[in-house]
Amino acid sequence: MQKRHAVYVLALLVALVAVYRVVASARSASAPHGAMSTLADAAISPLDASSEPRARRPMALRSTGPVRSLSTAESAADSVAAAGAFEGRVLSALDGTPVPRASLVFVREGATRSVVSDDAGRFRFVPLEAGRYDLATAVADGYLPFSPEVGHSPLSFFARAQVTVREIVVSLVPRVEYVCRVLDERAQPVVGARVKVVHERAAGDDVEVLTDARGEARVAGEDGALVEARSVGFETGRSLLDLRAQVSHRVELVLRRLDAGDASSASVSGRVVDGAGQPISGALVTARVPTPPASEPRATPRASATSAADGRFLLVGLDRSFALYTIEAAALEMVRAAREGVAPGATDVVLVLRSGGCVRGLVAEQGTRRPVPGFTVALARHRGAVERSTERVASVFDAEGRFSLCGVEAGTYDVLIAAYGYATWAATAVRVSGEDASRASTAPIVAELSRGARVRGRVTDGRSRVPIEGARISLESSVGGAFSGSTTALALSVATSADRQGQFELRGLAPGVRSLFVAAFDHHSRVISGLVATEGAELGPLEIELSPVGRDEEPRIELVGIGAVLAARGDALVITRVIEGGGAAEAGLREGDEILSIDGASVGALGFEAAIARIRGAENSAVALGLRPRALRDGGATEAGVGATVELETFVTVVRRRLRA
Repeated sequence: MQKRHAVYVLALLVALVAVYRVVASARSASAPHGAMSTLADAAISPLDASSEPRARRPMALRSTGPVRSLSTAESAADSVAAAGAFEGRVLSALDGTPVPRASLVFVREGATRSVVSDDAGRFRFVPLEAGRYDLATAVADGYLPFSPEVGHSPLSFFARAQVTVREIVVSLVPRVEYVCRVLDERAQPVVGARVKVVHERAAGDDVEVLTDARGEARVAGEDGALVEARSVGFETGRSLLDLRAQVSHRVELVLRRLDAGDASSASVSGRVVDGAGQPISGALVTARVPTPPASEPRATPRASATSAADGRFLLVGLDRSFALYTIEAAALEMVRAAREGVAPGATDVVLVLRSGGCVRGLVAEQGTRRPVPGFTVALARHRGAVERSTERVASVFDAEGRFSLCGVEAGTYDVLIAAYGYATWAATAVRVSGEDASRASTAPIVAELSRGARVRGRVTDGRSRVPIEGARISLESSVGGAFSGSTTALALSVATSADRQGQFELRGLAPGVRSLFVAAFDHHSRVISGLVATEGAELGPLEIELSPVGRDEEPRIELVGIGAVLAARGDALVITRVIEGGGAAEAGLREGDEILSIDGASVGALGFEAAIARIRGAENSAVALGLRPRALRDGGATEAGVGATVELETFVTVVRRRLRA
């Protein structure tokens, strides 16, 4: 599934909250496990009289989802492991505590083997033969399951004879309860509404819960997940488990009544075939809204299903209030197929999957040339001078540091590689061609990862000056920018948590101007920008204060910037929202304006991350933005007469302000 961050990645000019997550999961090609493909059995969830969530957490919260560790591993000779072995730990994705008795299932060519972690979260997997194994599931009491669609796991393990890959980290998201209240337009409870959490990554519970007499139901979900409520005679209601919900552990949905005879949902059916017209089974088919609202791009319907032996699929629960959907199909080592403009209720939608090119390479440590045995590799396809779209994201564990991503559509890509303790490595403008997945379409890439810079500091409460244990510190990066919005559960950015003294150390900052996103439970988040990283540098110590959230306040992001939300589109940064009280609003900028240059430097030449960094700056300082004239942007004719010079760029000066966005 290709997801363009021109639509899906909203970058606050000073808060590109793109720590994404991105452990943040080929699952860039997948949708939430079982999301809306079938109606699960409903269950009654009685609430106690207090109606307060049972599980609250004094830990870091993020508006973009939970942080998980980057891929990490080391390899060592092991004469006992004839076919190789893998050792690691299962940890909580939120605070890094061990997950005991977690069950991990590995699959190779349809055959499965399972292992269980001990009380310290440690596991050892010894394959029966060398070769590739995928992590099919990971489940534990008190945690959301990791359970991608069969054949679509993004975690691959390559067993080599007499070699053990150690210190692997498998992260699971703790189950955190939310009280969801469902009301009608008159603020009356909707009893018996079906409530379900649709996770952005391919993990989670496939359970619908019925609301009680107060219109309330308890659900569990990861940060950033989508909550849906359905009831006969009403339109479907949706809301994100965003920062506001994460602080309060409550969600409220208002359902609008339908006119008599109207139906709120529909299905789409069809077939997945190869180039010769033969059916493909096990393909992951998804439905998404092609142009979601800019304000809440992820709060839109999603559906997924896998194709049967005859290639047929059925997507259910599509909201009729959205006129058209994009239907996509993905299968192992094949180019994804998409059908745009599909109306709810359509039947016999045919999706044709074809072979494509490959991107192969070797990941090694800079200087020593030793293979890096655990890393995440991602492909971002060029859609314009600045715009990129997610094509593939996968984590690889291989003692030889090798990777091979096939089924890649011909085009130009950025290749991004991230590993724990190293600066993110990137190759731009990698050309992929060919339609034969059996041969490499590019020369093998050699990625040499450097250690980068590190930053340390302390996070405290701005009112009491007490250290904030568990505060989350994340590095904003172009990796997050390129892949936010993808249905991925793989880490692509650097993140850590503060200890009991509020202290932290963050490693692997690539050279350049960097920013940190800092968040904690019951506090307003902050963006710390303007950190200049060089290879081997030690930055800090930083003293970071977070303001507590007041009784009647909503959690906000404290930042210094022009006060706008941006998306990359073609050769420009497009303003998708202007924040009241910011410099952008003062300067008369509005939604839809396109930024072509920053202080005279072209956005296309700078690239996404450098353009964001250049827009940021000190409070009350000014930045000159070059805009595409609105007449040209809207396709209208200029008012200039024959022979007059056509203005291709207009300029405006914007003052950076301190804001809570």
